[in-house]
Amino acid sequence: MKKSLIALAALATVATAAQAQSIVTVYGVVDMDLTDTTFASIGASVEDIDRSGIRWGGMPAFYSDGTRATFDNSKTLSDDWTAWNIKTTNYYADLKQYFLNDASINLSLSRKEIDADGKFSLFWWNS
Repeated sequence: MKKSLIALAALATVATAAQAQSIVTVYGVVDMDLTDTTFASIGASVEDIDRSGIRWGGMPAFYSDGTRATFDNSKTLSDDWTAWNIKTTNYYADLKQYFLNDASINLSLSRKEIDADGKFSLFWWNS
């Protein structure tokens, strides 16, 4: 079993992963003067990152005998079907009330939602 796992890992290092990435970001803010001394701001942002052919982990820097490993930059242990997709949504609201010679009270609320989906393979062996 150990030898077949090493052979599978060695085969995976020869394959190069085609990396594709798409990032979409949308952001909006509304600032309002509610009165001469009261200000409000609300906003939201959405970031959608779609990555395929992602590289999980890395190649070793040194061999077990201590010599420096030399791999071509195109070498990877990842397959082209791997992915790591993340959608992040942020909401916030701020309220500021000025009084008594520019002293103020601030109220801030925020919320972050993260939706992540990933597919990957990881080869590990100990020689």
